[in-house]
Amino acid sequence: MEFNNFLISKFGDGDWVLDSFYKLTYNVGDSSIPHFDFANKQTTIILLSDDFTGGESIIDNVDINMNKTGTFVRFLGSKLKHGVNPVISGKREVLVVWFNSKQTII
Repeated sequence: MEFNNFLISKFGDGDWVLDSFYKLTYNVGDSSIPHFDFANKQTTIILLSDDFTGGESIIDNVDINMNKTGTFVRFLGSKLKHGVNPVISGKREVLVVWFNSKQTII
């Protein structure tokens, strides 16, 4: 429970609860097509590595400059289309965290 509380306190927003999270690795050539996170209110992406080129996060057609480990962005993943450009070199690692309202979870 302590890890959940840490994620909520550092990366959550408002009266939301932790829904789920996972680590995602993008190798050279990997990308993510633009999409919506239908079931979640807030998506948080935390950069775990910075030894890569390419792999830019694109949210609502805007390039989000995440190039230093620990940088994060949070947004309404169910409302803003988002994806990742292809990684050109290195390895891009992120922690993806989803938060939802208590009413949706319960």
